[in-house]
Amino acid sequence: MSTDPAAGGIQPWRRVRRAVLIAARVALSQVERNGASPAVAELVRAHVPELRRATIGFYWPFRAEIDLRPLVRACLVEGAHAALPVVVDRHAPLEFRAWRPGTRMEAGVWNIPVPADRHVVLPDVVLAPLVGFDAAGFRLGYGGGFYDRTLAALHPRPLVVGVGHDLGALETIHPRWHDIPMDAVVTPSGIRWPARSGDCGRAEGGYASPPCSMHELEASWMGYLAPDELALELAALLGACRRLVCSVHPDGLRHALAAATAAIRALVMTGTPPMVAAGDEGPVYSCHNGAAIAPMPVEAASLRDRARVLLPRIGDDGVHDTLAPIVGHLHALTPG
Repeated sequence: MSTDPAAGGIQPWRRVRRAVLIAARVALSQVERNGASPAVAELVRAHVPELRRATIGFYWPFRAEIDLRPLVRACLVEGAHAALPVVVDRHAPLEFRAWRPGTRMEAGVWNIPVPADRHVVLPDVVLAPLVGFDAAGFRLGYGGGFYDRTLAALHPRPLVVGVGHDLGALETIHPRWHDIPMDAVVTPSGIRWPARSGDCGRAEGGYASPPCSMHELEASWMGYLAPDELALELAALLGACRRLVCSVHPDGLRHALAAATAAIRALVMTGTPPMVAAGDEGPVYSCHNGAAIAPMPVEAASLRDRARVLLPRIGDDGVHDTLAPIVGHLHALTPG
């Protein structure tokens, strides 16, 4: 199988890279593993002081992942709260259930322990395990898409810190429109904030020095779209929703009209009138870099997923809350 995504497609390329990186990680010596986790924990503690008072979404390590459980336990003593992700459905976001030492656990997906009692909380900071990562902060995970769906659904958006081994570094993961970049990436050799500008001081290799923390970040560094980018996104979404209105069965017309109305109201709240040309044939823009991409099929499920990705990129609470009902209306139009 070709490892060139241009030749064989992005998904096959990712499968190959994922398998290679996991095999390399599992092959690390016990000495290397034992040294990596404390090094990462110390960097996270030093550069993300918010952990001491945050609700921390973390993970139960497996297959030689970085183990941050000692760090989380130490933060709990200082007043933090913690939660573990749980898969509730193959196509749904993860839910985070409260955890403390002594919490009753049960086997989850891949037999990873998860809290047995369903006490759902919203994390302020998410520590996300990395199989691979690139310089732009995009994450190569296990291929289920759970973290991207989860981050798209969480509001307000948590600070997302990807943690992994240095061997996971890739030139690019070839991100697609639904991939959501991490705010920070931490490996044993350092921490980097991919979305930040250079005025916080950087050592060689892009690592932050001195420490820079969540409370110092401007809104754009937290992943929010600029007003003009948001207007483009909402206009493209509105155009697709208008086409959807013309294509749905009459039984679904109420939900399709409500979805289009939510997009119109959100666009108006940005100060941009919904002046979309007849036919709504304009390009669809990427939420990550504003580049035009091919128009997506007018399908309720695709538009719902697009809206879920867009919502956490909206920094204005009023615009976010005005658009948020669109997900429910599009979900109602999705078979099954």
